Amino acid sequence: MDEEELLSALKYLQTGHDKTDAIAVLACLFEMEIFVKQHNFNLAVDLFKSFGCSKEYSFSVLKRMAGIILLDTECPLDVAFLVLKTLHSSPLILETNVDDYAKWTCLYISTAVKRNDINGLYEGLKSVIDQQMYKKVRYPQRELYYLIVIAWNEGMTCYLKSDPLGEYWCKIAFELLRYLTDEGKKEQLSTQMEDACRLFQIK
Repeated sequence: MDEEELLSALKYLQTGHDKTDAIAVLACLFEMEIFVKQHNFNLAVDLFKSFGCSKEYSFSVLKRMAGIILLDTECPLDVAFLVLKTLHSSPLILETNVDDYAKWTCLYISTAVKRNDINGLYEGLKSVIDQQMYKKVRYPQRELYYLIVIAWNEGMTCYLKSDPLGEYWCKIAFELLRYLTDEGKKEQLSTQMEDACRLFQIK
């Protein structure tokens, strides 16, 4: 059986079962494996998006599908960003534990940084604020510190360019800083940020 015949068989399995049935989900995973093996990343992303926008699946299934794409050595950076953005905007991510959430958030944000995608980066950090997972007591502090530094650095870059968006980046950084529990790092960052605010006359 060649790959096209296998894909047809997998489609048949999916249509013959409820889409949340274990057999249908496994068929989707195998289908994803084939798309990625063929380096047909457009179809892989489309399939992933169909899962990411639904509340009917578990986050573990979404993670597995994301991993199939992201772990391929030929996966383009733009495809990786789309996958991570879809995963992070999925309602399923709010059902996972804070450690998983923090890990996937940092992957998403770091990929936006690597792409030098300022709009994507802002959208990602804004979604972090909207989802409010960072307020949880057990939120990993190293990952939170990373988000604060990224937001603050972008804010300072904007102020150096007289870009009015600097205010919004800094607000995100200060909001995240409130939930940093490492008092030493928090005091150090707070001092540096307040000094910069005085220098740039940021209110």
